[in-house]
Amino acid sequence: MARKDEVKYRITKVTGVVMIATAFVYDLWELVLDWLGNLLVAVFGAGLFFYAINLCGSIFIAFLFWTWFNIKGVPIFESPKKFLTSTIAGIGEQIPILDSIGFFGWTVGVILLVAISRSEDRGGIVGELGKSINPKKSVGKKLAKKGNG
Repeated sequence: MARKDEVKYRITKVTGVVMIATAFVYDLWELVLDWLGNLLVAVFGAGLFFYAINLCGSIFIAFLFWTWFNIKGVPIFESPKKFLTSTIAGIGEQIPILDSIGFFGWTVGVILLVAISRSEDRGGIVGELGKSINPKKSVGKKLAKKGNG
């Protein structure tokens, strides 16, 4: 019986869940900061302090995920789809109205980046698009079938 090629994912299920959970916890923290900022603007006019904390946090979390994805072999700036996903998530997080109503941009962005990476590793439609954009780069690693040398 011929077995299917086994796929070696750059981002395992456990790592993907930890990445998504990290983004979710940060988005919750950011939501609380936004609500506190909005409340304090109404009461004391001190909301800019919370916006500055949010901005510094967004820079930190963007650097964290950029580093984490690069360590896992998934460079964000390698393809337009990954670059746009991360850029839209980051910019969306800086729009105060979206952020205040619970726009979980980092969480959605990380979910999409993990899904894109795993699809590329499987050689799925997203992976095929990536290969056509940059055919010299190898995406994902497949273990050889038994008997194929």
